[in-house]
Amino acid sequence: MKTGFRSIATTVIACALAACGGGSGPGPTDAATDHGQDDGSAPGDEAPEGAVPDGQAGEGVEVLGDTGPADVPPQPGGFGWPCSEPTDCDSRFCVDSPQGKVCTTFCVEECPNEWSCKTFTMGSDVVSLCVPLYLNLCDPCLENKDCNSEFTGGEALCVSYGGAGRFCGGDCASGQTCPAGYECREVEDAGGNQRLQCVPPEGTECRCSTRAIQLGLSTECFVMNEYGTCTGTRKCVVTGLKACDAKTPAKEDCNGLDDDCDGLTDEVQGQVPCSKKNEFGECPGFGECVGGVIVGCDAKDPAPEVCNGVDDDCNGATDDAICYDGNPCTQDGCDVGSGACVFTPVAGPCDDGNLCTLNDHCENGQCVGGAPKVCDDGNPCTDDVCDSGTGECKSLNNSKPCEDGNKCTINDSCLNGACQSGQVKDCNDDNPCTLNEKCDPATGNCVFTPNEGAPCDDANVCTVGELCSGGKCVGGKDYCEATAVVCVPGPGQTVCLAPSCVELASFPICPCVCF
Repeated sequence: MKTGFRSIATTVIACALAACGGGSGPGPTDAATDHGQDDGSAPGDEAPEGAVPDGQAGEGVEVLGDTGPADVPPQPGGFGWPCSEPTDCDSRFCVDSPQGKVCTTFCVEECPNEWSCKTFTMGSDVVSLCVPLYLNLCDPCLENKDCNSEFTGGEALCVSYGGAGRFCGGDCASGQTCPAGYECREVEDAGGNQRLQCVPPEGTECRCSTRAIQLGLSTECFVMNEYGTCTGTRKCVVTGLKACDAKTPAKEDCNGLDDDCDGLTDEVQGQVPCSKKNEFGECPGFGECVGGVIVGCDAKDPAPEVCNGVDDDCNGATDDAICYDGNPCTQDGCDVGSGACVFTPVAGPCDDGNLCTLNDHCENGQCVGGAPKVCDDGNPCTDDVCDSGTGECKSLNNSKPCEDGNKCTINDSCLNGACQSGQVKDCNDDNPCTLNEKCDPATGNCVFTPNEGAPCDDANVCTVGELCSGGKCVGGKDYCEATAVVCVPGPGQTVCLAPSCVELASFPICPCVCF
């Protein structure tokens, strides 16, 4: 390969990728053809050894192998370094990227993530360069070719988003990682072609890149409803992606416009609704649509209401303005023959003027109040009333008896709208046979612990030795038996009954009965 041609071919490719001269450069094949150097080499042939710009001789120019460069910031003139001219780059190749123009580099098979290794043929020269996979990602588009070029990698689809428009995806079919904020999903273009593409997450929308705004890219959109489908445009502007400017389809009207966007104007059939309007009202009728204007409207002219049995002002009521009693429970009319007012009772809802009644209704020409508004707040310590002037419920504090929920309190009463506990129930029974007397809040009953076996007094002077059992004083012996009183027969007596105690003046007595 001649050195002179290597210099010319490299310069032409660099200019094509970097858009030399302020415009879009020709594709690599076109450039080769322009210089008459096409030797029949097929794209994809391995680049000849030393196919680098003159003056570099293959030294100091980065060539990516299977692993790609380390994840480090770009070095001046190296891969990813911002550029404006091919001479800014060590490789002499300055290409468009989603971040603007940057230096690219030569490759063997692989490139860093979001880049693809692509081979270009220039006559007998073959060169492989890293080109961006996602240069057009999310750009507005009309067809697939808008999303692909000679200097982009992969196969991007122009993905349809329905009425929102079509936007470029990014090829991720070979396992490439999508850029941050995108996900790899199987989608289809307008033609039904399906492919794995990098797209925004479900429920989100594409945003215009700086490059798309600079190019003023746009896509078709539409608004659809039961009347039809209207198309419009969405364009990338400085403020971002504009909303769809399609109008909303509407029912076809006689107005000289294509209201339903079917390509036809005023295709209304038969009579067209129309009306005549003045200070007295508006009366409906029908006419004919001619040149976007309704002609021959047969509506009558509204007129002041008179007693004639006719709705003169077309308000839906007959002779209503002649006789008006202000009563919603009557239909106002007049007798055409005599001219006298006639007020006919009607049924239906009304307002009795009391905001504390509900479902007021008409009966026999009069408005009857409905059920009173319920204002019970469920608090026994308030008296609830409805203010008839405002219809608002008001709660007034009372001092009524109440129940605080504790059955061990008595005489509970209301204070400041709340139930206040009364005095605690006294369970002290002064009974030596019970201990720990207290009230059970659940039942309100007094409970105790029996003082089993404790000595006690059953208040009977004729018993002695009583003991507590089950909370009561029980048992004990007869006083006479306990003191071993013995009766002795007197003269002429032979036997005495065992004495039994009797109370006399609060003292125990053991009387003897002998025979």
